[in-house]
Amino acid sequence: MELQKEREQRVDKFKSLLRDEDSLKREIGDTKQPLELLTLMKYGVEKFGDVLLPMELDLIAQVFDKVVLTSNVVVVTIPDWFATDKRGWSHSEKFSIGEEETCLRHVSTRAPLHHPHVRKFYGACHVGNPYVIHELTVSRYPNINPWFYMYGCALGLKYVHERGLVHEKLSLDNLQSLYEFKGVLSGLNLTRIKDQESVKSDILAFGLVMFEFLVDSFSFDDSELEEFKRTQRLPECPPSFFNEEQWNLLTGMCADDPEERMSMIEVTHKLESIHSQTDRDIWSDEEDFGSSQSIEHVDSFVLPDEDRTISDVLQDADILCDEVENFIDTNRPVYNRLLDVYEQLAAVKDPLPLTLVEDYGSILWRFYLRLDKQAEGDYSSVATLCAANTMANRNYGLHHDIDRLILSTKYLQNNALIHHWQPDWQQTLQCQQETLQKCMENPEEYMVEAKTNKTEAIMLLQYETMNHTNVPRWFIPAYQIELGQHLAEGSFGAVYLGKWFNTDVVVKQVLTNQADQENRRQFYHEVNLWASLNHDNLIKLYGACHEGQPFFVCERADEGTLIKYSEEHREFPTWRAIWEAAKGLEYLHERGIIHGDLKGNNILVCDGTAKLADFGLSVFAKAENSGGAIGAYRWKAPECLAGSGPTLASDIYSFAMCIIEVISGDFPWGKSLDDAAVKSNVLQKKEPRRPNNFTDEQWDLVTRMCSFEPQSRPNATALVHLLWKFA
Repeated sequence: MELQKEREQRVDKFKSLLRDEDSLKREIGDTKQPLELLTLMKYGVEKFGDVLLPMELDLIAQVFDKVVLTSNVVVVTIPDWFATDKRGWSHSEKFSIGEEETCLRHVSTRAPLHHPHVRKFYGACHVGNPYVIHELTVSRYPNINPWFYMYGCALGLKYVHERGLVHEKLSLDNLQSLYEFKGVLSGLNLTRIKDQESVKSDILAFGLVMFEFLVDSFSFDDSELEEFKRTQRLPECPPSFFNEEQWNLLTGMCADDPEERMSMIEVTHKLESIHSQTDRDIWSDEEDFGSSQSIEHVDSFVLPDEDRTISDVLQDADILCDEVENFIDTNRPVYNRLLDVYEQLAAVKDPLPLTLVEDYGSILWRFYLRLDKQAEGDYSSVATLCAANTMANRNYGLHHDIDRLILSTKYLQNNALIHHWQPDWQQTLQCQQETLQKCMENPEEYMVEAKTNKTEAIMLLQYETMNHTNVPRWFIPAYQIELGQHLAEGSFGAVYLGKWFNTDVVVKQVLTNQADQENRRQFYHEVNLWASLNHDNLIKLYGACHEGQPFFVCERADEGTLIKYSEEHREFPTWRAIWEAAKGLEYLHERGIIHGDLKGNNILVCDGTAKLADFGLSVFAKAENSGGAIGAYRWKAPECLAGSGPTLASDIYSFAMCIIEVISGDFPWGKSLDDAAVKSNVLQKKEPRRPNNFTDEQWDLVTRMCSFEPQSRPNATALVHLLWKFA
């Protein structure tokens, strides 16, 4: 009723404007208002055109034309990031941002950034009184591990630098936190890197902000913080709550000479080490492996789940180092150090602490897996040059792990020359960068053997030079990804846990034949579709690679499915989470996108928020219907089981089945009925049995969503409003 009244008032308003030119001129106002008015009208038609009556559309068109003629202002297109209200997102915050030009400049730098530790940009309005919409964060959570928090913010800053940006004014306000305590980088003051000095200045600013945060977290002496705020310099002597490693990190970041400051690679590795150590200190009182179990000899140890001894793995790693000739300069020094540590452990006559040998075995195994992955790759000379820096940086972390292992125990010494690795590593890195620069200046020389993958070579070089004009904005080179645990396998491909810029992600490999042009076109379509989606209730795509073995890189939902999370956390507001998932579905449907595969295991929980996942079966609603349903009968709408393709309305039916599954904790129709029986029941217009934990009002909504007449089901926008009363 209220919505109808609002529509009638809007129609009356438009009619009066058309009748009275003076009123229209007053409505148009100054030079800014015509642009705002035209933009909002065009946006309204694009978003709600399907539900507006012909008479309403005609009125809007007449007013639009009048404003154009009166003001000489024309609006041709609406940016895909344009938003009129932050209510389109479940957890968001709106910030005023000055003038139109400032807003557009902010969007041009922030919209392409997609990283777990960079505050998400959702949308903006550049007309009228401009503003931007970002994900909702807080300054800090109580009881947060400050070092873990800083580690997350450092990963965000490192990514920003990798994308060719720096902060103009990095302050404590730019360090924010999310639901599960991870740090994220925020800010409206990103600008393009002009030179290395601007990067070094960013690192100094981050070091000073880190010191301020840590003093505020740990110190009981207010004068320490007041003195720092006055001088904006580190004190000569470290406060009592810093150990040597922590203080060395801060002084390395805040060195007076920019050339002596640490790189962000060093900063992130050292912060990872520090926060891991502080976590261990919280959960364990053991020191130097003193109270752990022992093992008679290092050769007695068998790597868990691998049935291989340390000496076996070392021998294989030695062979792989030679096989992976392209990266031998960065791999061989790590191997030599691991071999020396092994020989020292083997020379110990007394029993060794088991945890010491386990930690050594863990480092060795990670190194071996990286070598094995490199050996599988078919790197051209260009790909080798582009990947070399990433490989060296990964090995940088292994070097530091070896350093920590040696310093943690009396059984190991770092006297051998090979353990003073930093100068050689820096020299190797410098040589790699110089060679890459030569390749960028004269790429033809390096393209000779790249006939079969010349497109990939050009793409990689453009990416490395930050010349992203012809590179898809979602492109991530394969060498930036480290695959971890295998999670699942399907007809489309395989799913893995992974690392990207030291950050946890999920990697979905596509195993279809990419020599087939149609398969390549479909992959490109899926990536472009997913990359265009930007909502806090959809699993976020960070990027993808379409060259070689294609893959997606997306957000990792550590809390698992909503069903499992609700069962394990009885206090969790499940109906609110269902409402959040419906918001994600509304966002898809507003863009004419059908999910097509809604079921319980495709509603995940990430950062305490429900998110829809798996758009592998998504299609454009306006496209021609494809074939009928395959599998997942319990969630399919009757018309799909009868042979029709998925529609927006069939998504609503499937979402109703998801509600039953989440609230009851059981499959729709239970687990005892087979698929054939379920299909028969649905086609006979039977409904699933009502679970006991539904109220009458809740079950009434579910039955409306399950209507056997698709047009009688509420649309996604109406569903969001109806679910809100239960949230």
